[in-house]
Amino acid sequence: EARIRTPRAPGLNASVFTYIGPVHGAPHDEIDIEILTRDPGAMTANTYVAGKPRNGGAAPASPPFDEDFHTVAFRWEPEGITWFLDGQEVHRTAPGSPLPEHPQKLYLSFWSTATLTDWLGKQGPREGPLGYEIDWVAYTPLGVMVALIFIGLPLWGTRSIGVSCSGSSRLMVGGAIWSRIARTQKADS
Repeated sequence: EARIRTPRAPGLNASVFTYIGPVHGAPHDEIDIEILTRDPGAMTANTYVAGKPRNGGAAPASPPFDEDFHTVAFRWEPEGITWFLDGQEVHRTAPGSPLPEHPQKLYLSFWSTATLTDWLGKQGPREGPLGYEIDWVAYTPLGVMVALIFIGLPLWGTRSIGVSCSGSSRLMVGGAIWSRIARTQKADS
């Protein structure tokens, strides 16, 4: 889960997602939370299973992500995936739908491309850099009552932060090991 705020500008995608794929020697599996900054009033959710998009949905965000921070999250369980916006369930995989099956890494990215303009919109001129603000990121393994919290991860321009779990108390974030542990009840304070 992460507490994020995005800009409003066409042509960019601010995301919180998990991924494994050919670069890791595995099939492409993914779980996505995406904010298309051409319309930051919605959060989209979907998966990729063996490289095919599945389980898509969207939820309105009020106020929009460019006006205030929101907490986005998903819970990946053996029977399904549930997405949350500000603590409220907003999307769920249908029973029996294909689900990712491979361990994945957690990423946060802010990216653009000239080839997906029908989806992202076309970038135009701007007066300065756009910021994808990340207040904090938390990871809680299933069945565990503590979260690993990462505070103050600003993403400016087109960058990505990768987080990989290598145990119950160590996460790799952009090459640095973080081990700050906080109770989940204190995540919003």
